[in-house]
Order: sequence, then C-alpha cells, then structure tokens
Amino acid sequence: HRFVRDITVDYCRQFHKRLQNAQPPVAEWPTDLRVPFTDFGDIVSSMEPSIRVRLGLQALDEWESVNNPLWTWRAGRRRGSTADQGSPTDKLRAEIMNGKSNVVLSADGQLERLTYVVALRIERPDGCFLAQLWKSEGNGKDVELKPCCRLPGGKQEKGESPTEAMRRLLKTKFSLFVKDLEVHSTQRSNNWEESKDFGVKTQYTRVEVHLKLQVEVDIPTIGFQMA
Repeated sequence: HRFVRDITVDYCRQFHKRLQNAQPPVAEWPTDLRVPFTDFGDIVSSMEPSIRVRLGLQALDEWESVNNPLWTWRAGRRRGSTADQGSPTDKLRAEIMNGKSNVVLSADGQLERLTYVVALRIERPDGCFLAQLWKSEGNGKDVELKPCCRLPGGKQEKGESPTEAMRRLLKTKFSLFVKDLEVHSTQRSNNWEESKDFGVKTQYTRVEVHLKLQVEVDIPTIGFQMA
C-alpha cells in the first residue's frame, strides 16, 4: 500500500535524523533501549504534513467510533469537510486538516493532542540570563505590546526536530552573537492539560536548551530579590 510505504519511509527518515543528533550536549547518547526524542508522538509531529494529517484524522476516526454512538452514520458526512464545526471534535478535525494540530492515539486508545516548544536559556559569563519581557500582538498600526517574562523560544515548525528548531531560532533571532554561543545541556519536560477548546488531553513538551556566551555582551540587566 502506497500510504503505508510513505509512512514507513518518513518514520525511518525522522528516526535516523534523531539518531545522528543524539550526542551530548544536545542530547544523551543513544542506547540499545532508547534514542532521545524518538517517542511515537515526537516522530509523528515531525513527519510530512500530508502524512500527519492522515494519521491525525485516522486517530480521530478510531477514537470517535468507540466514544460516539452516532459515528457510524456521521462519519461519511464529516470526513473531509470543515463546514460542520459545532462540537469540540469538529473543531479539532478542522485543526488537523489545516495542519495546526498533531493528534495521535495513546497505547490505551485515548486521543492526545501534541504541542512542542523549544526555549533558549542564554547565560552570560556572570551568570545572568536573557529573558523576553515584552511580546507584540496584532498587525500594522494595531500592534500592541504586552508584558511577559519568559525565555526566548518558539514552537517547533513542520518537520523539525528539537535540534533543528534550536538552530533555526539561534540563526534568526540571535545571529549577532550565535558564533559565541556554546550549548551546555538540554532538559525536557512534559505537562498534560485538558484542552478547553477540543475536550481532549494535550501534551505540552518543552525542550529547554542551556547555552553560554563565551564573550561579554552589553545587555541591560534587571535584578530580582526573592521575598
């Protein structure tokens, strides 16, 4: 079957890419039992968009066939259509088809939505680290600055591994001193939350990359005193 072949080829490509990148300080060394960043969701979220969409729709179909008693006669009407978006699963279906959500089935048959973020902790030699204090929202004249306090970073884009996302962020946001940055370690954390919009569990995976500047850079410093 052509689709099965496409899935197999892309899965192997993504796994091999992670195997090549599995070395300190970006990741732990691979072993006979585990290769970093190769969980099923990790691989699927980096596959070709057309494959992710079909796998996501298949997962949603299987989940609804068990959990929705009306699925038998509704499946034909809803598959491939974004017009009927009244229920949370209708909205999720539209998100999958637009490539905005990655969805898989867990080992126990539960539907899971996946989101991956890479954050950069960039430290100066004196121990201070870079933080983003403001974010812009809107376009043109309607741009509005809103306060935030977080590490710079962003979501993994289509087809990216965490390592590739890190390289893209450094190249696009920190090109002025990227040559003076050295990766020291990475830390991964997973948080589970119930999505209010879609009514399914969402796994938020955050990979924090620790980098150190090898030279002094004149950046404004803000000090905080813990109460």
